[in-house]
Amino acid sequence: MPDDAHVGTRGQQLGVEVWDLVLLLQAAIHRDVIATSEELSTLVDELRERDGYRFSEADRNSLFETVDQDG
Repeated sequence: MPDDAHVGTRGQQLGVEVWDLVLLLQAAIHRDVIATSEELSTLVDELRERDGYRFSEADRNSLFETVDQDG
């Protein structure tokens, strides 16, 4: 499976808009699809447990700051 950075680079080369997971989650927060820190925490935990996805500390902090500001 290709990594996210490679997919993003290839998408740019082909002129395709590519959203990473952090950007997608930030959009969901702004649209109130994810409305609370508890909802975000559950989702982050499920992504880690089910898919092995790990957010960097900076990305995780950014997401929680976004939900706290919008909530």
